[in-house]
Amino acid sequence: MAAILGRLSLHFPSRNLSEVQARSVIEDFYHDMGQFAAQTVAKASEVYRTDPENRFFPIPGQLIDLARKIPDPGYKLWIASRG
Repeated sequence: MAAILGRLSLHFPSRNLSEVQARSVIEDFYHDMGQFAAQTVAKASEVYRTDPENRFFPIPGQLIDLARKIPDPGYKLWIASRG
């Protein structure tokens, strides 16, 4: 998840955080987004990044809102396995 968020952050202006502050932000995102599969977080990041209205790095709530709208790949696989 850190790699996904790190890549996302490259597309937006830097807030000039210290290394400790940046690590704290990533830890908060990890905690807040931990309920979603990595693929879902990656897709939510892609959706956020490609929206021309978004000019700043998102807060966790923005990605959570997007992630909730993305079908969970694990759920689809589970349903398919039940046959």
